[in-house]
Amino acid sequence: GFDAALTLAYIAEITQRTGEDWGDVALTVSTARPALNQRLPELRPWYVDVFKPRPPAPQAKRMAVRSAMAREEAEKEVAFDDVMPMAMSAPAPEMAVADVSVAEVESSGTAVTFKVGGSTNIPSDGSPHKTTVAEYHFEPEIDYVAVPKHTDAVYRRMKMTNKSQSPLLDGPVNLFVDDEFIGKNRLKYTATGGELELLLGVEERITIGRELIKREVDKRFFGDKRRLRYGYEITIENLLPRTVKVTTQDHIPVSRHEDIKVTFQETDVNLSKH
Repeated sequence: GFDAALTLAYIAEITQRTGEDWGDVALTVSTARPALNQRLPELRPWYVDVFKPRPPAPQAKRMAVRSAMAREEAEKEVAFDDVMPMAMSAPAPEMAVADVSVAEVESSGTAVTFKVGGSTNIPSDGSPHKTTVAEYHFEPEIDYVAVPKHTDAVYRRMKMTNKSQSPLLDGPVNLFVDDEFIGKNRLKYTATGGELELLLGVEERITIGRELIKREVDKRFFGDKRRLRYGYEITIENLLPRTVKVTTQDHIPVSRHEDIKVTFQETDVNLSKH
C-alpha cells in the first residue's frame, strides 16, 4: 500500500437577479429548503381503468388546434431570439473564477450551513459566480478494480469514511490526481461516519486481459443431456513501482431452466514477477 491524501473543496455557484449588486457581503449558504417543510405532500387517488380511446376531433377543430400550436411555437422562437444574446454574453460556469474563502460549517442534522469568511461580491447580472465555501482533508484507501469481460481498463478506486463534522453533499465533482484533471463524477450524499466509494479514473500502468482458453463439448450424451466446459484466463500486468491490490469482477451463467445446470469447477492464481 501507499499513503494517499484526499482534499475535497466545495464550490458554491451563486446567481442573483435582485437588481442590487452584493458588494463585500458576508455570504451564508444553506442546504435548507423551507418551502418543503410547510406541508406534507398529498397522495391523490390513483385510478386504473380500461383504456377507452377518444373519438377523433372534427376536421375544423383539428386545424384550429394545429394553428394554435404553430402560433405558440412562433412565440417561443421570438422569445428564444430575445434571450440568447444576453445568455451568450454571460461567462460559462467553467470559466468563472472562484473566490477562495473557506467557510465555517454548521450542521443541524437536517441542513448544512456554510458561513463564508471575509466578504464576497455577487453582482445582480443573472450570471453564476463561484466561491469556495469549504475544504476537507481525508486519508482514503486506494485500490484498483477491473471488469475485463467488458473493458481492458483498470480503474482507481477510493474508499473513505466521512470523519468530518458535517455530511458530504450530493453533487457533481471534478476529479484531479495531483494536478492532472481526470474527469467528472458525482459525489453521493454521505452522512458523518458514512462510507464513500468513488472511481478516480483509469490507471494506464496496470493492464488486464481476458481470453477464452478452453471450450470442450462431450461427444457422448448422458440421457438427453450434453456437458460443455468453458475456461477463461485473466492476465494482469502491473507496471507501477509498488505492489497494488486489484479486484477483478467476473461472473458465471445463471440457469433459468430446470434442465440446465451450471457449476463453477475451479480457479487458479499464478503470480510472477518481471
